[in-house]
Formats: sequence, structure tokens, C-alpha cells
Amino acid sequence: MLLYAQRSSAIALLSTDQIAITGAEVSISFGRTPIRLPYPVDDLARKVVAGQIQP
Repeated sequence: MLLYAQRSSAIALLSTDQIAITGAEVSISFGRTPIRLPYPVDDLARKVVAGQIQP
């Protein structure tokens, strides 16, 4: 399975520190360049960072 060209093993190692929330925009960093998350993935990421959903 791939998500944003990342293997599931890389996805499993992600931390909430790699998610940036700036106003209405939510992005995730797999490397140097952050990737903006589209709806509804951005909403899920917000909930993970807020502790409403366990990663």
C-alpha cells in the first residue's frame, strides 16, 4: 500500500510532529517538502494531533 508515495512501513513511523496545522491548511512532512493534505484527510490529521483519534 502506498500513501503519498510512501510505503506502509514509513507511514507507521510517522509522528504528530510531522503534521503542521496553519489556519485552514494541514500539511505533513515525509522529508524536506511538506505536502498539503486534502479534505477529509486534513480533518483526520487534526483529530490525531488533538488526541481525539489514536495514531
